[in-house]
Amino acid sequence: MTGNGKMVSSLNRLTRMPAFLIPLPGWQHTANTATIALLQSWGVDCAQDRPIPVAGIILQPKAEHHLTLANTALVAELQRALRGDVHAWLQQRWQAGDTRILPTGQLTLLHKRPDRAPHGTGSWSLVEAVIVPGQEAFTRQLEHRLGRQLPRPPAHVTTHVAGRLLGIGLPRTRLFSRYAGAAARAAKSADSMTPIAPRAGT
Repeated sequence: MTGNGKMVSSLNRLTRMPAFLIPLPGWQHTANTATIALLQSWGVDCAQDRPIPVAGIILQPKAEHHLTLANTALVAELQRALRGDVHAWLQQRWQAGDTRILPTGQLTLLHKRPDRAPHGTGSWSLVEAVIVPGQEAFTRQLEHRLGRQLPRPPAHVTTHVAGRLLGIGLPRTRLFSRYAGAAARAAKSADSMTPIAPRAGT
């Protein structure tokens, strides 16, 4: 197993989650014009390791960063189909393709309302869109194994959170759009949002 493979296995054990995650130590926002403008509208700079006050809450920087390639439910389904070491199977297929994870600097604030998440004021996440050239081929392999089509939520890295330290969880694009809209309404700053455009049918 490669060094990156060991990190994947270690992170999955630390989070006590069967989700298949790619750890991204030292992740930093790309400092583009949109990122700078959004953060400055909240009164902060581009330093990623600082709390961000917005909408009456304080977003705290995450202690670790990762890309989720297969969530808990999907890994559990694969485990039933494979009846073996599902993480080793996933790791082999990920490593066989294009493993680049490219930052974009495109930030979106997400909010899951209290009635959808029992965390006081709800859950909040600040995420950065990423480009993952190998993700489509990786997902097609999972579809082939399971014999069904899988959703394709926007690839992202969560950098700041409030209410739930692991983030919100985004299994489908329509949830991303819903949570981005809820955040814009709660923050009353729709003009400062830079949401990822949803793809039809996901």
